Amino acid sequence: MIYPKINGPNLWGIFTIITPSQPGCERELDKFKYFNYDFCMRISTKLRYSSRLLVALAKAKGLVNTTDLGKELDVSPLYLRALAVSLEQKGLLESVRGARGGYKLAKPPSEITLLDIAETLENLNLVPCLDDPSVCPFSPTCKTRKVWLKLKNCIEEFLKKTTLQDLLEE
Repeated sequence: MIYPKINGPNLWGIFTIITPSQPGCERELDKFKYFNYDFCMRISTKLRYSSRLLVALAKAKGLVNTTDLGKELDVSPLYLRALAVSLEQKGLLESVRGARGGYKLAKPPSEITLLDIAETLENLNLVPCLDDPSVCPFSPTCKTRKVWLKLKNCIEEFLKKTTLQDLLEE
């Protein structure tokens, strides 16, 4: 059986193939030299851009408007505003309206985890039966469901341990 391992402290890196017999998944067997979407799990654009948005705000240490953020991140300011609504509702961002308005972090970077960001934007379940076993008649005896659950838990634990502060210090 082959499990993916996330290289480094960020999720948009390249995945490594490892075998389950390796304790702690430390030993790397094969690294892909080029980023190829056919060979990796996908992280949504919403999650990637939201993470970049929050890192940029953490660096700025004050109010920044979406026009400036859009130029810095090469992302549409309208798309950033749409992402910011969800992040603000979750309590990760604060907004100030008006000509000199913008966004800032609602908490210190050390208190915002990648799991906070991910849970704001999407369901981290890799397969539907992790949320609701009744969607699949094979759930009670399915051996692969247990693997997907372990992988989900591994990903969540990694995201919980990784803060914006960690990304700033890279």
